[in-house]
Amino acid sequence: MAGEVTSAREYSSTRNASNAVRGEVRTVGGATENGYSEALKRSILSYENKQRREANEAMAWYDYDGNQLNRKQGKRDRVAILKSDVPSPDLIMTHNHPSALGERGYMRIGSSFSMDDMLIAMKHKAKEMRAVTPEYTFSFKRPKGGWGATQAAVRRAYERAIQQVTSEGQDYADRVGFSETVNNRYTVTFWHKINKIVAKEFGWDYSKKKG
Repeated sequence: MAGEVTSAREYSSTRNASNAVRGEVRTVGGATENGYSEALKRSILSYENKQRREANEAMAWYDYDGNQLNRKQGKRDRVAILKSDVPSPDLIMTHNHPSALGERGYMRIGSSFSMDDMLIAMKHKAKEMRAVTPEYTFSFKRPKGGWGATQAAVRRAYERAIQQVTSEGQDYADRVGFSETVNNRYTVTFWHKINKIVAKEFGWDYSKKKG
């Protein structure tokens, strides 16, 4: 829709069950709040811990003093972000991914960022994009010099990474066969693996932690 963009969609949720791959579920990178003041940490973590249990997505904007400058309520799997919703550039954007609510086992981990999430962050010149699930927190921090790429270049990088992770998943399924556990691990780590590849290509600070 003209004038708005939408946030994370579960690209992998409808993938063929045979696309299974052994995934990573441990913390990567540094703590997602590295560099935060105590005031910012208290403020944003308090908000995010409430949002983890919400059934619909919402996006909030924080400055580095810990002030919430705006919040936009969305629907189950998206938030429509208009230019007028964004208070200013150089803010922290944080939103929840509710798809893991009610899930068990690996599926409770939830999904990392989609390509759309990061294009939103770039479009609105965010310093950081965050996402929380019932149990995990994901973060992409912008380098000091900016995101360092055009949206077209980032889109191409994501498309290549999607092909790579999908191919690796198929190769693994061909070797070991399908099981529900293996497939669930693949599903919840699909975007995580893609984001690690994209982060390495552009020098972005990507991290994930439990809680």
